[in-house]
Amino acid sequence: MLVAFAARLRPHAEGLAEQQTLGEHGLELTGRALAAWRAYQHEHHDRSRLQADIARIQADLRALLEDAGSKRKGTACTAASPTTCSRSGPRSGPSPPTPGVEPTNNPAEGALPGPVIHRKLSHGTRSDDGERFVERAVSVAATGRQLKRSLFDYLTELLTAHSRGDSLPALA
Repeated sequence: MLVAFAARLRPHAEGLAEQQTLGEHGLELTGRALAAWRAYQHEHHDRSRLQADIARIQADLRALLEDAGSKRKGTACTAASPTTCSRSGPRSGPSPPTPGVEPTNNPAEGALPGPVIHRKLSHGTRSDDGERFVERAVSVAATGRQLKRSLFDYLTELLTAHSRGDSLPALA
């Protein structure tokens, strides 16, 4: 949730003028929210303290969005997307985490943006074989990244084993 929120702000941090200011401050607030979550998880485990920290961050985010909206019509809602804006004005943004639910993206969600962007930029494939190749290549790359294994080394082993007629190496 927080990571997805930050991803929506990142392009604005790379923008110009008010948009850049909004994006940079929004990313800083998201970083504070993640730091509060990590402190709760690894240090103090005090839910009321976490909620107080998040409430301060929400107030700062609300002020940031209202300020950006007053400077240039549409800036706040454009920058923060519908998840933080409504027709009546900016919403609170990141909310206190639900007990038992981590506010960060799980590994599966985190692995999706790359393949989705690749598909959009490449306009997909033209055959079932091409589709299967892309699925497998993306899967091998993501698994190798999670295992901290070099994709180049694995592909070298794979091609060498295939050319020799040996059994193919396991990725894990």
